[in-house]
Order: sequence, then C-alpha cells, then structure tokens
Amino acid sequence: MMQLCGLALAAIGFWMLFDGDVQDIAKVPIDHSSDLLRAAAILLIVVGLLLFIVSLLGIIGALFEFTVLLGIVNTCLYCILCK
Repeated sequence: MMQLCGLALAAIGFWMLFDGDVQDIAKVPIDHSSDLLRAAAILLIVVGLLLFIVSLLGIIGALFEFTVLLGIVNTCLYCILCK
C-alpha cells in the first residue's frame, strides 16, 4: 500500500514537472509560479521515491527475513519520525 502511495506521489510530481498546464490549474501568481511549481514537483518526486524505496526494503526484509534490511528500514523510519 505504501509503495502505491509513493509511486502516486512521484507520478504527480512528474506530471507537475513536465505538464505546461499546471500553472493554470494551481492558480499560482505568474511571477513566481515556475520556480514554486518546479520546487514542489521535485519535492513530491523525492518524497515519493523515498517512500517507495523504504517500503520496498521493508517488504523484502520481512519476506525473506533479512535482518539487515529490516535494520535499514528501522533506521530510516527513526530518522524520519524522530527528527
């Protein structure tokens, strides 16, 4: 489930980055719209891919009982939630 959410966030980010009609949909003022939308799109892509990778590592670690992968997922979640 979390992998699908991560891929959805990344897809929305790529759509925002490469579609020219996003400025009209977002109703952002013209003077700062390009930089603001580009930064938001890149942030969505990074967060989505990070969420996808961490959840994939967690699933693989749990499925094959790799304690190293589960430790990596635990460390990533600790860094995300406790910072």
